[in-house]
Amino acid sequence: MCSSDLLRETSVPITSADPSAAILNEMLAKIGAKAEFRLSADVDSPVTFGLRDPVILLPKSFPSAETRLQSVIACHELLHTRRRDWAQHLIEEIVRAVFWFHPAILWLISRTRLTREQLVDVEVVRLTNARDAYLDALLEFARRQAPLLAVPAPLFLAQHQLVDRISLILKEAHMSRRKLIASLTVTACCLVLVLGLSAWRFPLQRAPLQSPSTTSDTVVAGGVAGGVVEGVVGGVIGGVTEGVTDGVTRGE
Repeated sequence: MCSSDLLRETSVPITSADPSAAILNEMLAKIGAKAEFRLSADVDSPVTFGLRDPVILLPKSFPSAETRLQSVIACHELLHTRRRDWAQHLIEEIVRAVFWFHPAILWLISRTRLTREQLVDVEVVRLTNARDAYLDALLEFARRQAPLLAVPAPLFLAQHQLVDRISLILKEAHMSRRKLIASLTVTACCLVLVLGLSAWRFPLQRAPLQSPSTTSDTVVAGGVAGGVVEGVVGGVIGGVTEGVTDGVTRGE
């Protein structure tokens, strides 16, 4: 996995002289978020990370994109910054690493991330009033998305989210935002519940050490019982086998 420091170091900042600077500054003022935009050759999709000094990495092809696409992409990433979604993403990664064996937890994390992205989608369309441009941006990244280096942040678009995200945007339901918040709350509560049950059911702690007397008694009992059984069985089987073998051999 590429560390956030490495990604920051290998990227270049977007300065006021860049053609995209005016659009990005306009979005910074509109969203009211603080972030540094940088261009990176290590990503093919916009990513946002950092809490104190958030960074938004944009692919090298970003400046050549249409103005309307640049605007909605910047809005999307700045909303993630304002919501501090990167911290939630890291917590989910830790939970997923610990409970990698639990399918329910993996499914709940996936649903939580999808709902979070849908909330941001709805807000982007509301703030920019550019639904068509936003749909074009999602489809463009879905079309050209290639295998990426693992980055410590959520991508602008995950392939398995495309259908659900576009479907919700096309519905244009007025209660979408309220329903999504309720869905995210319920999913988060379910995730906490499943985590608690998993930790209780599969406690990740060492079994208590046995006292020397208990261990000694166990060894003696096990030794006597095992020795008698193995001795009798082994002696009978070994004696019969060896006797027959020797008798046949000598008879010959």
